Amino acid sequence: MKPAENLTGYCTWYYYYTAVTAQDFQENLNALRLHRESYPARVVQVDDGYQTFMGDWFDRNDRWPEPLETVARRIRKAGMEAGIWLMPFQASTASRLYREHPDWFVTDENGETAVSEGWSPKPDHLWACLDATVPAVRDHLATIFRTFRAQGFTYFKMDGLGFALKNGRRCDPAATAVSAFRLGLKTIREAVPDAFLLGCCSPYLPCVGLVDMCRVGPDTQPEWGTMIPRALHCSMERWWMFDRWFRADPDVMFTRTDRIRLTLGECRLTVLAGILTGVTLTSDNLGTLPAERMALLRRAAQLRMRNVRPAKWRLNCYLNTFSGAVDGKAALAVMNETEQEMTVEFSDFNLPEELEEILQPAGMQKNKIIVPRHDAVLLVAPERRTK
Repeated sequence: MKPAENLTGYCTWYYYYTAVTAQDFQENLNALRLHRESYPARVVQVDDGYQTFMGDWFDRNDRWPEPLETVARRIRKAGMEAGIWLMPFQASTASRLYREHPDWFVTDENGETAVSEGWSPKPDHLWACLDATVPAVRDHLATIFRTFRAQGFTYFKMDGLGFALKNGRRCDPAATAVSAFRLGLKTIREAVPDAFLLGCCSPYLPCVGLVDMCRVGPDTQPEWGTMIPRALHCSMERWWMFDRWFRADPDVMFTRTDRIRLTLGECRLTVLAGILTGVTLTSDNLGTLPAERMALLRRAAQLRMRNVRPAKWRLNCYLNTFSGAVDGKAALAVMNETEQEMTVEFSDFNLPEELEEILQPAGMQKNKIIVPRHDAVLLVAPERRTK
């Protein structure tokens, strides 16, 4: 998955969350295969919801009766790459792994297991951190990834990596939380050298050189609230990371009309984040997607802004205008996440009077465009004419 190409793909999380079933997944796989010409997904990823407890990645719950190897085989047969979600460094105190190997985990100053409260419901909510300085733990990590790789999974979404830097005592007293984390990541990287590794909720510098992509913002969600603006702000403030340290994942785009509380303009904002980063993943059910929303998803898969950089800096304001190039033509991306409409004068950005607007909002005029609240535009200069 070269940075020159958009990363397209599907995960189950933002449509089903942990309630996803194997049948849900198969229905979406069928829809992705049916709509390959409109949205050519490269990766289809099983997300959180298949396992029994955090840490027991090969123990499926009753909603997933078939082996994951069978699921991976079906994805590959459909012409796409198989992905899997897991939290490699975490196990809940309810897990079989924790019960069988309590000595594998970071401890506090009293010698008790150091736990963090995670987002899972009880009794899966208390998470212990694997101590990667223990040789048996590194063997365990390598076995997990090699097994999944042998089953046909080539894309790994490694979540909760921030929890892996748990303060406490480790087997190697000279190790720090960061050095132990790097040791664990290195073990994983060496176990599956040909796989694509996504670090999620991760510290950035400790991941450099060991992952292919990092999430550069928090989880988004299919409603405005505070999460969509926060995800956009965090992702776009890290524009300088895009394709430099790793591929930058702004989280999924939303284009659907069901199981969602976003306007079309708010959906366009998420799509523009995908175009700016080249990571155009979705959790939408393509089988229920209206034609006009499918067209928006198609644009995201096809378009990419290169050499993204802020077009205007304003004191104490989030970045929301970015310049770059689309298909070699000068382009301006505007993300109006504010509560007021924005007027964009083309002359302020040294753009010609005649521009093409790619995402099709209203408000286009000869010398300017008015961007409604919670909406986005992508302006592209016309082809240069030669004599």
